[in-house]
Amino acid sequence: MSCSLGVFPLRFGFCHRPAVSYDIARAESDIRLLASYIFNNIGSDDLPSYCLAPATGDRQHAGTSARSLHGLLTLDSAGQFLVEPKWRAAALRGYQYCLSHARDGSVDLPNRIGGALADCVLLAGLARSGTDLIFSAGAHQLAARLASLFRPDGRISPVPKRLDIPDDQDFLPGAALWAIGEYCRATQAPCPVTSRHLEWYRHRFSAVPNWGMAGWLPQGWRAVHTLTRDPHQADLAFQAADWAVDQQLEKNGAFLEDLCPDEPSFDTGFIAEGIAAAWSIALSSGDETHAARYRQSWLEAMQFMTTLIVYPEDVFAMRAGDLAVGGVRCMLSRTDIRIDQVSHCLSALVAGASLLRATQAR
Repeated sequence: MSCSLGVFPLRFGFCHRPAVSYDIARAESDIRLLASYIFNNIGSDDLPSYCLAPATGDRQHAGTSARSLHGLLTLDSAGQFLVEPKWRAAALRGYQYCLSHARDGSVDLPNRIGGALADCVLLAGLARSGTDLIFSAGAHQLAARLASLFRPDGRISPVPKRLDIPDDQDFLPGAALWAIGEYCRATQAPCPVTSRHLEWYRHRFSAVPNWGMAGWLPQGWRAVHTLTRDPHQADLAFQAADWAVDQQLEKNGAFLEDLCPDEPSFDTGFIAEGIAAAWSIALSSGDETHAARYRQSWLEAMQFMTTLIVYPEDVFAMRAGDLAVGGVRCMLSRTDIRIDQVSHCLSALVAGASLLRATQAR
């Protein structure tokens, strides 16, 4: 394919670009691209479109609340990082809409599937927004409901332990730690996390490590570690991050995750969120060895993610046109763009770029 940006071979209909070294300038450019995608695809209900098919231009607006809310959260984070008020204002409108549909501490959005993970993302987003919304009655109810997930025996779950009741112990616990930690930081409320929760998930990760925990647990324990500075919490975040880094491909920076079993996928961006969280803990703890390892892992993961990001030269034959620019494909052999594919990559980008910026300013 030839265009004003150069000549590129095509792979699965998208330009195949040569690998380049990843740095803060490239990260900031990609952050602007991905945040613009989310901003440009916000619908009439102030939430991002759930899925876009670039080739046909077809859109799916409804989906899961957690994924749409994560899009708002990362748009706000990017707006803070690059000082873009319009992105932040759009995220704030979305938060207000979601709060207006919160009932008894749970998000219940029209035409979307809710759940505890959506409540976690909304509470964390409100806490990180720096606005008075975190002190609203709706935010307080969200926090109270999430605090009830922290059971005295150390489990984090909305349901009692029974063999006939499904219990998410892979994604939700880390997200709940993250949300509660962010809420307690923003409001100075007492934190419900105890040593029993730490020991429960230390034992569980040691016994059955998996990629859902590798992505979320470091983020959760980073949020709580910010409050407590407990070195044991840092150790568990490092344990999860090291497990992931040990399974990162030297060839292209992708993680050998099984969340998308067919080929390396956007979940490398999700795992990179956990790597960035562990990197943050290492820097704040003065652990230079871990910090250097996670920095390199993050750089390699983001370099892989550039193979899935839709750049301007990719959309020459697509009905969606510029609306697809900044999207993130699920994997190389697929074209669909789902909102969480974009938001997890953007979240990892902002987290890592913030650390690069901070360390370069020293």
